[in-house]
Amino acid sequence: MEAASTPVPPARITSLDTMRGLAALGIVVFHVTYSTGLALQPTWGGWLNRLEAGVNVFFVISGFVLFRPYALAAATGATWPRPGRYALRRFLRIVPAFWLLVVVDFLALVRPTPDALTWLRHLTFTAYYVPGPLLPGVSVAWTLTVEVVFYALLPFVAFALLRRFPYGGQPRPRYRQWRPVRDVAILLVVGLAISVSWLSQLWPGPLNPYVHALWFPSFAMAFATGMAMAAVSVARHTRTGPRWWRLLDELGSYPWACWGLAFVLYGMSVYVAGPLGGVGVPTGTEYLVKELLYLGFATLLLLPVVFGDNRLGWLLGRRPLIWLGTVSLGLFLWHLTVIEVIARLTGPPWGKDATPLLLVITAISLVLAAASWYGVERPALRLADRLLSRAPFRPSRAEGAGSVRSMTDSSKHPPRVDEDLQRRSQGHLDGAPPGGRAQEWREPEPPAEGEPEVSATPHADSLSRSDVELELSPEELQARSRFGRYFARTSFPARRDQLLHDARQAQAPDDILEALSRLPAHQIFENATRAWAALGHPIGQRF
Repeated sequence: MEAASTPVPPARITSLDTMRGLAALGIVVFHVTYSTGLALQPTWGGWLNRLEAGVNVFFVISGFVLFRPYALAAATGATWPRPGRYALRRFLRIVPAFWLLVVVDFLALVRPTPDALTWLRHLTFTAYYVPGPLLPGVSVAWTLTVEVVFYALLPFVAFALLRRFPYGGQPRPRYRQWRPVRDVAILLVVGLAISVSWLSQLWPGPLNPYVHALWFPSFAMAFATGMAMAAVSVARHTRTGPRWWRLLDELGSYPWACWGLAFVLYGMSVYVAGPLGGVGVPTGTEYLVKELLYLGFATLLLLPVVFGDNRLGWLLGRRPLIWLGTVSLGLFLWHLTVIEVIARLTGPPWGKDATPLLLVITAISLVLAAASWYGVERPALRLADRLLSRAPFRPSRAEGAGSVRSMTDSSKHPPRVDEDLQRRSQGHLDGAPPGGRAQEWREPEPPAEGEPEVSATPHADSLSRSDVELELSPEELQARSRFGRYFARTSFPARRDQLLHDARQAQAPDDILEALSRLPAHQIFENATRAWAALGHPIGQRF
């Protein structure tokens, strides 16, 4: 095992948003070419038909992004993600946008008007647990049905994997010992076992390929793979994993090799995974082979985004691609509605030229996606942030009633006493210095050649309070405060591209974005102070 250290993964991997957006765009291409018949063309139509694999990319990304906070908490002893916060953000992330789609499609497109039971099933993400016709526009809901099941299961799976119930008079649950190899093995074995056993029972077995193939067990291995990648990523950043996991970073440093292998698996799915969608009904074995190839494709596609030295940052960090990822949920939700409306206005698309139709449908769908993001999704997330910021602090179960954080954040002390407690306990929160008794068993290994020196405590430098006694003018204080307001605590640590993304998400003005673009591309900034100082500004007291 590598020695523990203090580095933590970046709060957000911006390139994953881009990959989600590209996967959504692939789904749009699949549905448009399928509706025109181009994706059913016998010679090379299968290469368009298999773009449905973008759904598997969604699921792997969801497993990675949502499990990573739990893995990070277990690896570092940080605060366990609070269930209420998690549930509220998940609800407001997808439900308002989807409910709007259901209301519009049911009132404008579906005839006859659906009955109360149909409304209820779609609004509660349970419509695809019973056989029935796919309704216009809202048929994309089957993927959200799968996602919602994962959302509901994740806190319990994470608890079972990383926590233990109290015993021996302990008042609260405690973390299990962080063993990433064990956790990754459990996730992969259980996820594969669920999906393989389920898919193998499809036709000619007892399960209906038009119903049961769209349920969560079919994709459990995709979510589990994303969760396993999150555990490995956290272990690599905190240096708590085995040394041979460095091979993933080495492989991720060759993105075109990873994507070349992904392309090979994608091509195999065209020719060896049974009939194309809409042409015939695959057997359970063929369906299983197809999903395994899709999983390999999605994993290799995301590997250089998660691991390695981020050589794709210059490409995947482009503003249009980041924006595409930002509005990807709306693009995915609304494109089938656009296809349906155009078909009713201009006639069935079958046999028409797919290229102009694809351009028109994509453009209109992006407009609706932007309206969904700026008008529904972003306000809903901001509402979640406001509601959560008003919630009073309660010690996490991961911390326990006697933890350092719960003592320092207690309201039983006056502010001056709280500051003193916080200062005294900072070593416990950040990790004891190398050689300290609290961390004797976690001596960090020497850095490799060319790597920066890493310490559990910051060195005295130009940013420490004792070394800097500058008095800032009111204008400088205002400028510094204005710069920092566009970043949340979760924005750090981060590189330049991630800070640019977060600032754009916060609608930062152009002068802030221009200043951020001047930051060194590969330097990691621990907080807004470091970024402000890197731009050549005085900082005075730390903020």
